[in-house]
Parts: sequence; C-alpha cells; structure tokens
Amino acid sequence: MRVLSTVLLLSAAGVQATEYDTDADNATCFLLKDHKAGAGQYDFTYNLPSKPFPSLTQCYKNNQGACCVSAHDAYIESMYAETLSSTCLRQFNNLEQYYCLGCNPDQGKWVVGNKYTYETDTGGNAVTDASGNPVWNFDMRICKSFMNYLYMPDDPEYNYDKCGLLRDGVGYLPTSQYVNASQFINAIKPPYFEHVNWVEVNDITDVNGEEFGDDATCYVPDPTGSSTPEGDYECCFSGATATTPSTFVALSAFTALLTSLWLR
Repeated sequence: MRVLSTVLLLSAAGVQATEYDTDADNATCFLLKDHKAGAGQYDFTYNLPSKPFPSLTQCYKNNQGACCVSAHDAYIESMYAETLSSTCLRQFNNLEQYYCLGCNPDQGKWVVGNKYTYETDTGGNAVTDASGNPVWNFDMRICKSFMNYLYMPDDPEYNYDKCGLLRDGVGYLPTSQYVNASQFINAIKPPYFEHVNWVEVNDITDVNGEEFGDDATCYVPDPTGSSTPEGDYECCFSGATATTPSTFVALSAFTALLTSLWLR
C-alpha cells in the first residue's frame, strides 16, 4: 500500500519556491484573502503561502510556508483544545493536521474548480452571517487514505476512544456517534472550514481495484476542461505536508553527518 510521506528538500538556501496549481484570480490561501482595488465587498484576492512571522505554535509543521498567520493559528489551537482533554492534545498527529487545514500551503490544489465560493440569494448577492461575513460554501477533495488515518471505528489507534472527544464541553466516545470516516469528517470539520463540502477521492486503488504503487502521483484538474493533466488520481487533502527545513536544520544535519564520518 502506498504510504503517506513527508517530502524534505535540503537546501543551503532554505525554502525553495513551489508552483501552485491554482488560477490567477483564485490563488492558494483561503485565509490570506484581501480586496481588489475598486472591487465589491465580497470580491477577494487569495494570496500565496509565505513564511509566517511570528512562527506558528499549533500548526508548526507549516512554519516554512503557511496559508495563515499567528492569529489564525491561535484560533485553531483554541478550537483544537475544545475537542480533546488537555492530556490528549498531542496524542493524535493526524487529527492535528486535519485541524491545521487553514494553514496548509497546498490547500488550493484541493478546492474543486479552484474557487472558494459563498452562498448567494436569488439576486446574486452574498448571503451573510450575523457578523456580516459571507456564508462560504465550496467543495474540497479529501483523500481516502487520510480519512482512514483520521478515523477507523474498529481500530483503537484511530477511533479516539482511549481519550474520548469533547463537544460543547461534554465528553463522548466517538464510536458511539460515528460508524465510519465519512460521518466523522462531516460532523467534525477544521476551523474556518465549517461550511466545506467534502469530496472523497480514492487515492488507494485504481479503477481496476489494484493498489497504487509508491510512485503514484496526483493531478490538479483543469477547471476549464481544456486539458487533461497527467496523474493517477486528483490531488486531495492528506496528512502529508510538503515542507522544507530551514537553513539551520539543513546545515545541522550536514554537520552531524560530517562529525559521524570524522569519528569513524
């Protein structure tokens, strides 16, 4: 079976530029949006990920390139703390990554149609909430393999029953509520993405039922339909984070290697 992995690119120059497969009017980051000059109130420009400063503490795995800033990270941390007891906050890495979707620099690759959309009324005007913000409603792809790591009711490692979860401050056992991963991800959604509609993508087996190999690749669908990108399955939200270590980390690893060779 193909295993989720983290890609590490060591470089003396630090972070390398990444090409994001999103259209010019709707770049990668949902939380890093601003208004175009002279545009309407709900016409946004979505900016590309960048190295956050101050650094993130909850979603620290995205500190080399993030789709969020410190304030977003603080809110994600607070919402995560409302889901688990204090003694279990660092027990579930996959759930942490799920909650950190708002900071993940690859999120734009997973939005269906490459567009963050909100609900509109019959006149085409944005439907807003009590705070005057648009009620977002868009589709995002999520990988089946990641869903299996997020929740498996029959696997004690992935059903959270050893800790339990919290809802409005009340504890419960997830296996008493959710019969499968689809129910789990639709009941519990990442902060800032409460209105996302999940589109499940099979990144485990091909159309013939054969398991993908380790060399399987994903592709971002062309929203215009004018081209057919190469790849085995559509890119989807997974636990793998494409990060690059800092110059310090890279040099430290190189120094350790030289030291081990010198001592031989």
